[in-house]
Amino acid sequence: MRRSEGEQIPGYLKNLSHIGIGIIFGLLVCVLLLLLASFGVSRGFIPESAAKATTLACCFLGAFSCALISARRIRARYLLTGLTAGLAFFIVLYLLGAILFSRAAPASGAGSILLSSVIGGVAGAVAGANIKKRRK
Repeated sequence: MRRSEGEQIPGYLKNLSHIGIGIIFGLLVCVLLLLLASFGVSRGFIPESAAKATTLACCFLGAFSCALISARRIRARYLLTGLTAGLAFFIVLYLLGAILFSRAAPASGAGSILLSSVIGGVAGAVAGANIKKRRK
């Protein structure tokens, strides 16, 4: 069913699409940082004992960038936007891991990754709220 010219897309669908764009950007940031970290571990720049902390930092920065983009596009309810973006980022990350590796391992630090994603999401949304909009 097509929408007529006078109909608008509901606000929650528009917000979900903005969060989806943020998730895609956040996943790209997270994957690129993880690739750099794995290169650093293989070359000996990063010790193997710091692998878990590096993974948590990459997830934090991915959720941060996801919520930053989402909050800048939505421009309202920043804490709720950050919380939603962080949770959605974790769910997508967890589902991708389950699909790609054909199993989900909750014992391998899923709780700490969830916490890192949610804190990164809220921090990113607060940072996005404090960036001033450019005037033309």
